[in-house]
Amino acid sequence: MSSDSFILSYSNLTSEQQRMIDLVKENKNVLVDACIGSGKTTAIQVLCNELPRTKKILYLTYNKLLKLDARNKIMNENVERTNYHGFAFKILMQNKINTSSSEAIKNYLETDIVPGFYDVLVLDEYQDINTEISNLLIRIKNYNPNIQIIAVGDMDQKIYDATTLKADEFISSFMINYEKISFTQSFRMPKEHGKMLGRVWNKDIVGVNENCEVEYKNKDEIVQFLSTQNPKDILCLGSRGGIITEVLNTLENDYPEKFNKKTVYASIRDEERIVEPKKDSAIFTTFDSSKGLERPICVIFDWSYEYYKWRLAQHNVNFTIIKNIFAVAASRGKRKIIFYNEYDDLLDEQMLKNGALIEERPVYFYSVSDMFDHKFSEHLADAYNCLDVELIDVKDNSIINIKPNDHLIDLSPCIGIYQEASYFSSYNIKEEIEFLLRHKDKRWYTIYKDFIERRDTVNDLILLLTAMETNQKRYIEQATVDFVNENEKELIHNRISTLLNKNERVQVGCNFSFTNDLNYYSMNIYGIADVVKDLTVYELKFVNELSQNHFLQTAMYMFALNLDKGILWNVKNNKVYNIKIKDKNDFANKVAIAISKGNFKIDNKCINYDASWVITEDEKDEYYEVISESNNIAVIDVETNFSNEVVSIGVAIADKNSFSLIDQNYWLIGEREQYESMYKHVYHIPELKKYGIKDYVVNTYDEAIEKLIQFLNYYNIDDWFSYTKFDYSKLPELHDLYNWFDISIPAKNINTNDFIPKDSPTFKNGALRANWGVEPIYRLLSGNSKYSEIHNALFDAIDELKIMQMLELTYEGFVTNNRIKRVIKNDELTARETYVVAESNNYSITINTPKTNRHLNNHINENYTGHSLQEIAKKPREVNTNLYTNKDLNNKNLMIADNINRSKNKNKLTLQSQLNTKKVIKKSLKKQKKKKIKAQLTGYFVTLAVCLLIGLIITLIYT
Repeated sequence: MSSDSFILSYSNLTSEQQRMIDLVKENKNVLVDACIGSGKTTAIQVLCNELPRTKKILYLTYNKLLKLDARNKIMNENVERTNYHGFAFKILMQNKINTSSSEAIKNYLETDIVPGFYDVLVLDEYQDINTEISNLLIRIKNYNPNIQIIAVGDMDQKIYDATTLKADEFISSFMINYEKISFTQSFRMPKEHGKMLGRVWNKDIVGVNENCEVEYKNKDEIVQFLSTQNPKDILCLGSRGGIITEVLNTLENDYPEKFNKKTVYASIRDEERIVEPKKDSAIFTTFDSSKGLERPICVIFDWSYEYYKWRLAQHNVNFTIIKNIFAVAASRGKRKIIFYNEYDDLLDEQMLKNGALIEERPVYFYSVSDMFDHKFSEHLADAYNCLDVELIDVKDNSIINIKPNDHLIDLSPCIGIYQEASYFSSYNIKEEIEFLLRHKDKRWYTIYKDFIERRDTVNDLILLLTAMETNQKRYIEQATVDFVNENEKELIHNRISTLLNKNERVQVGCNFSFTNDLNYYSMNIYGIADVVKDLTVYELKFVNELSQNHFLQTAMYMFALNLDKGILWNVKNNKVYNIKIKDKNDFANKVAIAISKGNFKIDNKCINYDASWVITEDEKDEYYEVISESNNIAVIDVETNFSNEVVSIGVAIADKNSFSLIDQNYWLIGEREQYESMYKHVYHIPELKKYGIKDYVVNTYDEAIEKLIQFLNYYNIDDWFSYTKFDYSKLPELHDLYNWFDISIPAKNINTNDFIPKDSPTFKNGALRANWGVEPIYRLLSGNSKYSEIHNALFDAIDELKIMQMLELTYEGFVTNNRIKRVIKNDELTARETYVVAESNNYSITINTPKTNRHLNNHINENYTGHSLQEIAKKPREVNTNLYTNKDLNNKNLMIADNINRSKNKNKLTLQSQLNTKKVIKKSLKKQKKKKIKAQLTGYFVTLAVCLLIGLIITLIYT
């Protein structure tokens, strides 16, 4: 119905639309349920033009695009057209109160300023109203008690799940007495497609667009078809990691004159967009951003049951919202709606309507950088109110103006990376790229190798990193390399140097865990803070305006690193904020509720935590102090492939008195990674990077063992533990170097594990007959019945360390398998007994810091440089005979030490000898296997001969 070329009048409207205007002219409040493509915005614009010019009308829209459209098509000068934030912002500016667009409504509601006087209030897209907006509307109504209200929207088009407010309930109570009508005709949809969407939403949708066709095409057909179309007619929707970017890259590569950065808009985020599409540009974006968009041609990718299930399986999503997102996306084309069809499970009407059965997860992973996105605004406000935020007075308030786009290419993420990568000496951009390559298609590795031979500047590498993160090759093929010039670089560096020097500690990893026993909900949070200096977190941004989420992110880094002070710095305009957390317990509770959308249940007011530590140059060298005390143990876990070869090794270093985690490491054996295994999908989980594990892929098993021994010797390890003998049997190189003990022996025995129910079936020695693996024992000790192993070697090693801690035995108790109990600290008792536990650093992964890595490298250089792999194993292990209370154990350890020293004198304790032994064992196994096969074949032929003989006898008898 809408047109850009002329203004519609009352006579051009349908009878349904005319009825709305008639009711309004009768001074009635009207609530309109307007189906998709029904011309609701057009009807509102005609309404505003039809009403008497003596009436003052306030027309509020949800987004900026609708506001601009309304300004162009409403001729009545007595109509104030704006969006909600713009309305509040204007009032504050008129009263000389500085604010930001995002904070405008909140700041306005804190004043007692009169909003103005109006006769008519028109609300578009009422389904997207949140609590803050509802309070704004209530204030408007309080000052205008007789105001006439017209609300138009569609709850089935609600695709934003960012408020606890029930919009339909609010609008009903807000309007009180009203007439409710429906717009059922869709001018965008063809008849059958409209009916299908109507059945999905259980409502009438009458498609009246006879010129719209629904088609199905494969990738090549889509590319060929789009290549013949005008870019301004094209809208493509799909997930950014899917086929949609392949089509984008192909079009821009094969048809560069038609499809390029000037004619194609391709989104890289759903929020805070710096670049907006133009009316004459093609649009490539996601389902989530499709609201309000329409083009003659809409191509829909990822219309599959698999992707639908994946979306439903994400953290704390609302089924109705996801269904709406998909259905809205399927309604954006006016002439052609094309579905990419190369799926075995194309999404159909029943799948879309009924959803999918999603297995509940025991653990959720979050990144600090985006964990506050798409959350309820009310919960985020509660968390923000836990902060003390103070704007620091600085002399220079100038703005560093850097163009954030190259035509329709958004360069803002490149600039954000640039300010740190170009300034801080320890920021390694290549390391970022190479880590990302491990998770990318092999084609990107070829692109990378070719790219760095030709282009190797910081700017080039940032563009490559952005291309890899977005999958859009336009960043390396079309974007300007000089997105920050030398003058702008100098301005950025000079500004940063006022607070930070080039050698600061950057990219500081941190993590935190929330768990509870009420509904067994566990959330693991990880992140990388920009800078830590003088026990202060510095978070650097380069944006037009800081958002509430930026403050929450900074506070979360402070919380996870257990630091009391944070600085949030927008380098662009030099606004610097000092942040403090008022009450850490309260903040933890509010954050847990916010990021889980209320699914994390809290029944008390206190949350226990001991967040990740951080080492600064001014502090005492904790690592050397710990190592020199020789007070550490190791817990090691291995994962194998289907060939029964060790493919990954994870090790956790812990204090032997408290079993608190000190450090960790992980190695993946490249030559074995390619072979199939049951848990191949967790070799490269992204949490490894967030927890400081880098460059973990080694070429060979021997290289992994070499690094493992170096790591163990660095921490002066005498004893290592694993859960069952499996890991011990897979690491024969460690047998003569270190003492090994089995965690499962005391864990599964009723005499040493006080948490085993007394009526459990056991053997005579007290060992459980069944259900004593890692999962059942962990569930028993933690009370988390939904715990499951990740089957990543590092994470499993840490879980086994947790079992040691939760068993409450002393170190001596584990090595003697006796019930020698630890003295449990109050905080540990609280952590076990409380319903809400934020797992302490004892229960979570610490971070490998640059300083840690430097100490380890120095240790390796001093002790192993110039030595062969075999020589590494020659270091004798000393045993402290006063450490144990058990006489037999003393004798055992003395014997081990004696054997090691004798082996050293004979020069036989080498890794080569271990490898030779391994070869002998393999040779022996091969011989045994041959004998077994020979015996099986002999048995087979004997059986066959007997059967033939019996058959012959039977034949003779009956013939």
